[in-house]
Amino acid sequence: MKARIVGLALGTIHRMDGSLAADRDGNRNGLVDLARRYPIRGVEITLGSLAQVRNLELSEENRRWLRSLDYVSIHGPLFGNGAGRGGSEGATLEKLERIYADCGAANIVLHPDRLPDASWMRETPCSLSIENLAASATADGERLGAVLSEFPKAGFCLDLSHAESGSAGEAGALISRFGHRLRQVHVSAAHGDLTHLRMRHASRGLRAAFHHLRVLGIPCLLEEDLADAVEVEEDLAILSSLLR
Repeated sequence: MKARIVGLALGTIHRMDGSLAADRDGNRNGLVDLARRYPIRGVEITLGSLAQVRNLELSEENRRWLRSLDYVSIHGPLFGNGAGRGGSEGATLEKLERIYADCGAANIVLHPDRLPDASWMRETPCSLSIENLAASATADGERLGAVLSEFPKAGFCLDLSHAESGSAGEAGALISRFGHRLRQVHVSAAHGDLTHLRMRHASRGLRAAFHHLRVLGIPCLLEEDLADAVEVEEDLAILSSLLR
């Protein structure tokens, strides 16, 4: 059985005390400072916009810490869906590759309905993964399958909350269909159209998906919207327990 990596996405802590000041200018290095407080072995650097990619400047201390982890990924921003490498998007893709190298990342997560230039996706030395979206989003399982067919080197990022918002058992169905390409998991709960809820609200069906994830040993990262350190610690503990 593979080692189990528990971590969090920086988006989970972006509302916490001190995070807005740290993130004021779009440089998310301050969120990495906050993430270092927790007993985690994996981090996703959440970069929600082209500007946040361009503005990220990691401190040497944070760069060393990220390289010491078992797993680092980057959640890329929404791109122009193959509009080309010109202008700000081209500069953003170059910066994204530098960040990937600087922090020793293993994965860049992208949304299937807002992809960057197709030639870049085929040529980049970075490892890429495509995330499933919520049922109300443009991309569904068929769209995900089409994108993964178009880019055979890309992996799959399973977002449990998005899957759960679609239908009960959707997470298991996605694992069955795309599990051979699964590289990481975004962990949070859902209720109806509400996504990225705390794991204490997870349904029985969603918790059952961890039977598969325990065996696969895929990095599992909290991707919730938490307000304080106590919530982060509680939900990391829930995640760890589900992976035992």
